[in-house]
Amino acid sequence: MGVVGIEAGGLTNNMIPRKQHTIDNLDETVQKFRQGSAEAFSMLYKAYQQRVYRYCVKMMGSEAQAKDAVKTFLPGCSQLLAIHA
Repeated sequence: MGVVGIEAGGLTNNMIPRKQHTIDNLDETVQKFRQGSAEAFSMLYKAYQQRVYRYCVKMMGSEAQAKDAVKTFLPGCSQLLAIHA
């Protein structure tokens, strides 16, 4: 399973989100994610990336550190998805 790219997720190189994504049926998407769907993971990541980034900036106090944390978060989640699929 491939890792969804940061740019594909809607973040530019300077980590400013381009737009907020929404999910029509969150429960169904979460269920598909739990069943190993990379597409569902991508949808969830796109929907929550901006919140994750803002949380990281707030907790770390640095946009550079937040950028690194988000870059680490994505592959880590993809690896968990592959393990539990």
